[in-house]
Amino acid sequence: MSDREKLLQEVLYLIDKYSITAYDIAQGTGISAEGVQKIINGKSKKPLERTLKTITSYITTKYLILENNNKKAEKAITQDATDFNKLPIGEQLEKIYYKESEFEQKLAVIQNSITNNSTVLLAKQDYQDRDFKMLMNKIKAQEEELREIKMMLKEHLKHQSEK
Repeated sequence: MSDREKLLQEVLYLIDKYSITAYDIAQGTGISAEGVQKIINGKSKKPLERTLKTITSYITTKYLILENNNKKAEKAITQDATDFNKLPIGEQLEKIYYKESEFEQKLAVIQNSITNNSTVLLAKQDYQDRDFKMLMNKIKAQEEELREIKMMLKEHLKHQSEK
């Protein structure tokens, strides 16, 4: 089995394991979704090795590293919970209040970010609306010019036929 075939098998295995769509891979790699779908469906018999390496790298970065980080976080949380339970109740309450304050601050940052992003999106929408209105006005003006030209042409043809 060639290196390309092994790489193809690995890509297909990872795509299946993590239920990754061609669209997701396309968004993360810049490879066309159609090309990725052909690889998944087996329609692309010999995809380029660099394409397979790009897909593997993307999946590894996004999913395997994330999976490992989640396992580390779970282990740390379990250890923290054990340590937390050993603390006197007063210290447990202090930690809870402190964490609550941290979460409230993070939530405020997220809410501000959402508000700012919404404002930017609305501003973009306003510009798009203005551009659309300007285009519609230009179209109307051109339609009016076309009507005038047609009328002038009819008049011209009418005079020509009278001669």
